[in-house]
Amino acid sequence: MQIMNGDHAAFEIEHANTKPEDRPDWPLPSFEARDWAAAFCKVANEIGLKDADGQAIDEGWMIGWFANSLMRGFDEHYARNPLSKIIADLLKSKRIMVVCSNCSVYSPEQCGYFSADELRKTESGEWLCYECYTDVGAEPEWEAAPKVASVPEPSS
Repeated sequence: MQIMNGDHAAFEIEHANTKPEDRPDWPLPSFEARDWAAAFCKVANEIGLKDADGQAIDEGWMIGWFANSLMRGFDEHYARNPLSKIIADLLKSKRIMVVCSNCSVYSPEQCGYFSADELRKTESGEWLCYECYTDVGAEPEWEAAPKVASVPEPSS
């Protein structure tokens, strides 16, 4: 139900204590197939719509139709949304943030990389970011220092 020449806030205030299924806009606010099927069958019965055998429309059967229809609409919207591919790709990939040995102790919120090869390994085995590595006066050696090849998988 579209509220024409009116105020949606006023409509919501007017129906604040109304059960959802008793509102004039029912079942539009619902994403439940049961609600849509019940509303459809109510109207079908009021206008005398029958199935091929002359029986009232089966609500259970209509739940299946509305569930499929609602989900198909949801899937179509998701497929058309350009962000959905980006989000799906991010959810598929593991994004592990690595923090250098020094920063993990003193300021982990200021360090962090998604690629371990942005850290360098010292002779003592520490993993250091550029800032921490060069703080100890080793800037010329940064490029020559061995990169951290990979990060161990986190334990569950």
